[in-house]
Amino acid sequence: MGTMNVYLAWLVHALFWLGIVVASVGLYVIILPSSAMSVNGFVNKWVSTDRFFRSMDQPVYKEALFYKWHRLFGVLILLGSAYVLYRLWFQTDVDVIAKLVPVVKTFQANAWIYQSLVIFLLAMNAIIFILSVIIIFRPSLLKQAEGLINRWVQTDRPLERLNDQYQIPNNVLPGNVRLFGLLVLAGGMYIALSTGVVLVSG
Repeated sequence: MGTMNVYLAWLVHALFWLGIVVASVGLYVIILPSSAMSVNGFVNKWVSTDRFFRSMDQPVYKEALFYKWHRLFGVLILLGSAYVLYRLWFQTDVDVIAKLVPVVKTFQANAWIYQSLVIFLLAMNAIIFILSVIIIFRPSLLKQAEGLINRWVQTDRPLERLNDQYQIPNNVLPGNVRLFGLLVLAGGMYIALSTGVVLVSG
């Protein structure tokens, strides 16, 4: 609880000084709008994201490597799933977990939640165990599933918005730079006053 109070105090102090900085910027825009707009023009530089995200649009295929070493991959998956199945089936005490890590107030509900989770994990690992056997002996059976899963998803359209230019003072309040500064000043003062009251009263 003491550590949480320290973090909250630090957050309130940080918000207070953030409000002071924001209010100062708003006051600067009101007093010197032409200077503020020149700074805005210097800072507003468009950065294209095409080169950065180009690699995301290139499909990557690793099937050849997987099928070449399918027995090794299959054995590793089989050993991992077998170990998890053993631990879940023979060495997992749901009642002990329900007591040590309660999720809800009643013990019965906690035991039911963890029992359901254990059953789910057992089922998933049983499926993985069966798949590992297929990978070891008949990996060709996974070809059809591989074709369904390997679908290329184009990212051009979702990422187009990242390449748009946004100039808030010019687009939101064209010709009203002082009004924009007044709104920024009001927002900064609100943050500073709200957190200042907390600091003084605390």
